[in-house]
Amino acid sequence: MSTTAEKVIGIAGQLYEMRRLLRSVLGDDKFRQKVEAMRPLFEQVQKANNCTTVQAMQMLLKTETVGGDPHAMIQVCAVAVEIMEPSLPATAGEAQHPTPTTLI
Repeated sequence: MSTTAEKVIGIAGQLYEMRRLLRSVLGDDKFRQKVEAMRPLFEQVQKANNCTTVQAMQMLLKTETVGGDPHAMIQVCAVAVEIMEPSLPATAGEAQHPTPTTLI
């Protein structure tokens, strides 16, 4: 396996771990609320830049609001992973959002 592939897999693993940690700290209900609160921001960045969720995550991590704040950075990464590959079951009356991209 090339070192580039190893790096990609390592980064993906770290992103999944950020989601697991934030979900563990917040609990499923609050994590769901965080995802739904941040989803419109991701959608706005994606639409404005015609980009993927991962690219939107990268852009958000570079903003003054998020950049340099480790807690905000973890939240952005965790939410991006959840948007791309939902781990929470849809609640009653909630449509499951499409997952057009994956991390790997």
